[in-house]
Amino acid sequence: MNGQPMNLRHHCTALAACYIGLVTAGATAYGAAQADGGWAGEVLHTAVFPGYAIFVVLVIYPIMWLSGAEWNMSDETVHPLSHVPPFVAGAVVNALLAWGMTRFLRHFRRESRRSGGSR
Repeated sequence: MNGQPMNLRHHCTALAACYIGLVTAGATAYGAAQADGGWAGEVLHTAVFPGYAIFVVLVIYPIMWLSGAEWNMSDETVHPLSHVPPFVAGAVVNALLAWGMTRFLRHFRRESRRSGGSR
């Protein structure tokens, strides 16, 4: 980095990457331990809350509906790591939501300053 400080945009990208990486590591460890519920699952669901729900409703449920599959979470049919992709997708959706909100707020602030603000 040649002694140059990182700008805020790089910090935000690094923060999003760390968040997604931590969720991936946590979901992988949770699945590898084959934990059935408990506080670890609650922490993961809380960490990816809005993104996980959006991903399940907009992607998983339509795929199941179109394919005619049934929701079967018995121990015989579910691989221990099969829940990792929804957790990671939820984290990615959360990062994209944060990015979109930041872009909107920057645009709103710029337009507000350009138009003279509140008079």
